Amino acid sequence: MSDPNLQAWRRRAVGGEPEARRQALAARLRAGRLSFARLLLAAKLGDPDARALAAARGPLGEGGWRRTLESLSPDERGAALLAAGRRAATAWEDWEAGEHLPRGVVREALEAAARSGAGEEFVGAGLLETAERGLDEAGRLLASLEAEHGLDLSRAWRSHRAALAALGCARALDRARGGSAPALRAQAAALEEVHTACGTGALRAALAAALLPELLEPAPAHEGLRPAGGSSDPPGP
Repeated sequence: MSDPNLQAWRRRAVGGEPEARRQALAARLRAGRLSFARLLLAAKLGDPDARALAAARGPLGEGGWRRTLESLSPDERGAALLAAGRRAATAWEDWEAGEHLPRGVVREALEAAARSGAGEEFVGAGLLETAERGLDEAGRLLASLEAEHGLDLSRAWRSHRAALAALGCARALDRARGGSAPALRAQAAALEEVHTACGTGALRAALAAALLPELLEPAPAHEGLRPAGGSSDPPGP
């Protein structure tokens, strides 16, 4: 589709014409100005137009977190990790931890990691170490209570696991601008920890709030990219 037609679909989408946004996304896909990986991620996060276009190519599937991260810009990866970490921190804070267990320090470490710039010293290192020591102590206390009193502490353990997942995101945030294989593995592992601790729905909602609708908007880092091999058709899922 030619650029004038693409612009026409965009104008009609802005005007609120039914189906126009979906047609504009389809036109950008055909022109190689929107990667199928980004469309697929938007579909998995619940965008209705992206879901309709992606489903037309076959089942959406789930895929791995590393593939998800590879479709994002460095800033988007940081936003995704921060959103996932905040969701996990909330799961920890919602539990009445008690005076011996760290409550706010988990979020403090996460927010400090988010403030660290690329190539700068990790400003949250001290907070992260404090949180890790506190969670180690919390884990020992929970294990002792279970062993000595036979208590059902399943909710406490879930909250503890969520706190550890939040700290995993804090560590990964320090490397969020890195696109190397080790950095992407660390970031993917952090998202998987939140997925395990909080569930698919909670993580999907957190990522959707952080990434949509900008995920499908034209951006300098992605708009001019063409699929590998020079084809005008988007790659398959």
